[in-house]
Amino acid sequence: MTSSSDEPGRDRPASLLQRTRHPRLRPKVLLGVLLAAVLALTAQFIISYRTTSDSLNQLAASRAADRLSVTGNVLADHRAALQQLAADTGSPDVAAHVAGHDLSWLRRQVILRRLASHRVGLVAVLDSGGAVESSSAGLWRPILTSAVVRDAARGGSSTWAIWSGRLWLVAAAPVITDSVGAPSVGTIVVATVVDDTFAQAIARATGSQIAFIMGGKVVAVTNPAILPLVATVAGAPAGRVGAVGGYSGAQRTLPLAGARASIVVAEARAPIVAAQRQLLRGTVLAALGALAVAVAIALILARQVIRPLSSLTEAADAIAGGDLQRRVAVSQVKRDEVNELGQAFNDMAGQVAGAHETLRQAAIRDGLTGLLNQSEFFRRLEQEVARADRSERPLSMLMVDLDHLKPVNDTHGHLQGDAVLTEVARMIEGNVREGDVVTRYAGDEFAVILPNADARQALAVGERVRAGAAHVAAAAGMPAGEAVTLSVGVVTRPIGRWDPRHTVELADDALYHAKEAGRDRVEVNAAKD
Repeated sequence: MTSSSDEPGRDRPASLLQRTRHPRLRPKVLLGVLLAAVLALTAQFIISYRTTSDSLNQLAASRAADRLSVTGNVLADHRAALQQLAADTGSPDVAAHVAGHDLSWLRRQVILRRLASHRVGLVAVLDSGGAVESSSAGLWRPILTSAVVRDAARGGSSTWAIWSGRLWLVAAAPVITDSVGAPSVGTIVVATVVDDTFAQAIARATGSQIAFIMGGKVVAVTNPAILPLVATVAGAPAGRVGAVGGYSGAQRTLPLAGARASIVVAEARAPIVAAQRQLLRGTVLAALGALAVAVAIALILARQVIRPLSSLTEAADAIAGGDLQRRVAVSQVKRDEVNELGQAFNDMAGQVAGAHETLRQAAIRDGLTGLLNQSEFFRRLEQEVARADRSERPLSMLMVDLDHLKPVNDTHGHLQGDAVLTEVARMIEGNVREGDVVTRYAGDEFAVILPNADARQALAVGERVRAGAAHVAAAAGMPAGEAVTLSVGVVTRPIGRWDPRHTVELADDALYHAKEAGRDRVEVNAAKD
């Protein structure tokens, strides 16, 4: 009895094993196992897509924040230029006429000439008591009594102000005489209105779309397409990046007393959206291909599928972790489904890596000239400075600026100006050495890093670049007889002495001296400390 009662217990496992191996059940079990593996692989694809997509969005946010910082620097430069204009107007010759209350010459020779040549919206001359001696338009008294005018006697300043319901950038400077230590005899007030033209000028220098907001209303915009983004980020904390439609951007508050004004900088998200779509399409196609191939393989030979799927899962994990160069081994001889799955995965991984590289290039290169942009320039400069110090080799740098690009834009249009910038970029690349780094620094200014170049070699490269400008006008399709010239600043860095920022400042100083000396020339900054 004991023996007969034990027999059924021993038969049950055998029966279960037989049912598992039944021809009608085994394919279902194998298919279920393989489908589970494919689902896991698909999940890894989705994780990879989301991780990479999040990285793309973070890169876009970082780019928008960088553009906001660049725009802030451009506005600071614009304020400084307006302040310099006020200071230049307040010369000793003007002082003599203000002191004598003889303003006919001043009105004709200074005020109107300044308006015509610099396109400012308002120029006024005040006497030492603050009374208006002459002006180009009716004045809003709070402008003349604001801190920027009151502080002019201490050397001049600039500020943002509201006049006639519009936003203005105002600068003031004292009118001084030739006498050393003599008090000012009056004040020069110069103002420019913030309108679409002003915004376009700032946008050309930054390469971004711009909008100015005052009291919750848009007073200047370069492209109406960014208005939905402006409405979203206008009330957000300064520097917080938002995205609406095809643009992402951030806002910064302007220092305006008694009212709220801000600037919004917008960047097109087209490269990011295209990269995300390409990434999604590749992920979906790869997942569907993986599913189809896995089902076919499961019905034929399960053991040969498990190992490749494990390899695919590991590769997907690696890609999700950021290793976009990870691939799976595929046979050039086999033509089975597993091999096709591996090839499909590699194709998808290649598309992901390609989309990532496309966005990376868009983030580090200038859209017009194809050169490296300013942020990438500083990153490369830091690398080259560190390499130069390690190898104890010299490092030189060029700052190159087009002479009189604005007349080209005004006379022939901005498309012609863009063509000139593009040809200048090509010409510079053709006249530097292999291994030199050519970048578009800002607007019509270019920067060239010259590793392992001493002062003599850097000067030779600078002269080649300057001379090469002779062929730019024809290459850019400008009318016969017109010419393009360049001013070049050169600096050679002593080993282990200057940080990157200081090196750029010295190169800028050399470029400034080249401009002051008449343009179309190369100036070397011989600073040693």
